Amino acid sequence: FNQAVKLSIDSQTREGEVQKILVSAEGRVLKEQLEEWPKQSAFVRSILNRVEGHFPYSADLILNQSEDRAPHFLNITSDLSDVSIDLPNPLGKYSSSTVPLDLDFEFGDRQLISGNLGEQLSFVLEIDSTLENGIVYFGDNHIDLSTLMNSEPAGVAILGNLDRVVVEEWTDLIAELDNSGNQSSSFAQRLALVDVVADIFEVYDQELTSVNIRVQEDSQASLMVSLESDSVHGD
Repeated sequence: FNQAVKLSIDSQTREGEVQKILVSAEGRVLKEQLEEWPKQSAFVRSILNRVEGHFPYSADLILNQSEDRAPHFLNITSDLSDVSIDLPNPLGKYSSSTVPLDLDFEFGDRQLISGNLGEQLSFVLEIDSTLENGIVYFGDNHIDLSTLMNSEPAGVAILGNLDRVVVEEWTDLIAELDNSGNQSSSFAQRLALVDVVADIFEVYDQELTSVNIRVQEDSQASLMVSLESDSVHGD
């Protein structure tokens, strides 16, 4: 990325044959350099459009050299200092604050990304040229999401609990994701299920409390939104 980096390289051998190459690196990278990476997905580029600053990072790369064609692995951690993120609550942050980010990449026949952002978000995502399948969970980040991946239908499931949902912020974000890159299907079409509880649900400057938000496909292949609360009833 044309930036100064602290680098170390090691290897693991067995019977004189190199099995793994281990690369560790520490440095900073511009968000524009991440966008321009040739293997970057359209989904990640669309998220980076809402980010500004230099990313500090620590990275550990495992390149498997064995004949069993095992996947390669990459772990990236950052405190996101000096980085601002313009995303809906609780994903946004100012450059003056820090939030721990932990990402694990598996590169094989498919690209699998898992990780967490602070204590509020954890995820497992399957990405090809765009986002294909995954679980996004707001709340307790100690849940094993990989077990849920096999039980949920194809597509992206968004689950958990949020302090506040401002509808306009989320619809604007989804519209941007839909319009990003060459995607065979829109982000909305990849949504398998949304099932979250919002302590505060804000729409058109009106606030409702303790709202269960559920979005799923109906029999006509359209997305149906259902809200359930003591302060609102109906679809």
